[in-house]
Amino acid sequence: MRQLVLYVILGKIMVREYELVYLVDPALESEKVTNLNEEIKKIIEKDGSIVKFEEWGKKTLSFSVRKANEGLYFFNLFKGDSKILTALNKKLPLEQDLLRYLIVKKE
Repeated sequence: MRQLVLYVILGKIMVREYELVYLVDPALESEKVTNLNEEIKKIIEKDGSIVKFEEWGKKTLSFSVRKANEGLYFFNLFKGDSKILTALNKKLPLEQDLLRYLIVKKE
């Protein structure tokens, strides 16, 4: 993933918009899915704000990911600085129930 640079303009940290899409194992209990969403929300809201959250629902995958042929998709549009990206990139790979995730800077 491309390294993002923290820009400081006149002593203020530049806030950017990012999109996070993640894929959760559909066999997971709804309570665990809710807890995972809350954990991600807390990380983002610690140093930023969530603009939009959407649950895209269960979809069939083009190829299996960790032996799963379906996944629950979630979308977050959020504002913040690079501290959020660092925190998310530390936490999300450690989540067993998360099949995949992608964070991109919104242009």
